[in-house]
Amino acid sequence: MVAVASLKPQEIPTDQQEREDYFRMLRAIPLDRVLVFDTETTGTGSRDEVIQASFCDGNGDILLNELVKPWNHYKWPDAQRVHGISPMDVIHKPFMSELAPTITRLLDECEAVVTYNGVFDIRALLQSGVEIPDLAHKPWVDVMKLFAPIYGQWDSRYDDWKWQHLGVAADYYGFKFHAHDAAEDIRATAAVYRGVIGLPV
Repeated sequence: MVAVASLKPQEIPTDQQEREDYFRMLRAIPLDRVLVFDTETTGTGSRDEVIQASFCDGNGDILLNELVKPWNHYKWPDAQRVHGISPMDVIHKPFMSELAPTITRLLDECEAVVTYNGVFDIRALLQSGVEIPDLAHKPWVDVMKLFAPIYGQWDSRYDDWKWQHLGVAADYYGFKFHAHDAAEDIRATAAVYRGVIGLPV
């Protein structure tokens, strides 16, 4: 199993020509070979678990969207207030162990991985028992970082472009969705990815 510390999206080129070459490389990857994913969880801690896992391709076509019954959590009131998924919603759903082989296969077989602040989601999948293949040999794009200089809000505290919420990025490209539902979030992430690299949203 790959350690989460070794799983990081690629650094985005800052040089204009290198950035254009990077976008050109991404545009050359067929959208049906791009994997976009998101999770909803019982919380944000090191022991929290996935309770929704959603995957689509770069076109926004859903490949997997499942509610998941956690092994070690029976309630998550703080997280529930955000995403609305209750313990009763998942009581008859599969455990992650039933979905893990499919998720590992999707991550292994795609040609590029696209997420929005995806280090959190990778950690959540690992904590829930999913084996994450080595992603170092393929592009892993964190659209949050890719979008920040396009939006152009400077953060003087960190001397860098300010990261924006997915809703801000989706609105920038005119894509409407219902936030904090993993299936909706991946479709929005796919749309922002297409917009950022210069493809039709």
